[in-house]
Amino acid sequence: MRNKNVDNLSDALVDKLISYWDEKISDIEILEATDVPFRMLTIEFSLYNYIRLRLNIEHDTVGFSAYGFGGIYSICDRTDLFDKDIDLEILDDSVKLRIPDKFLRAHGWIVSP
Repeated sequence: MRNKNVDNLSDALVDKLISYWDEKISDIEILEATDVPFRMLTIEFSLYNYIRLRLNIEHDTVGFSAYGFGGIYSICDRTDLFDKDIDLEILDDSVKLRIPDKFLRAHGWIVSP
């Protein structure tokens, strides 16, 4: 069951993801959004045409996981989502560590040292 609170949250998060990564993000899907019995939200998306991420929110805890490559890997977890804003720069740095520099340079997403 979806209501306005979780719909507003999912819309705001998707807008934030798109505004931060712009052309680097694609294939955004809202897989689950409910407030019953508690707040749960799952959004999946691809970054840098290389890695697939899942954003999970349960209660007030946020987790980002990368999946593929033979498993699911936790990228970062936060328990203070509603006290502070999600820091996408930290997430972006963690994601880039899992993508070869050669791939990122070829697409112009990082500058050569």
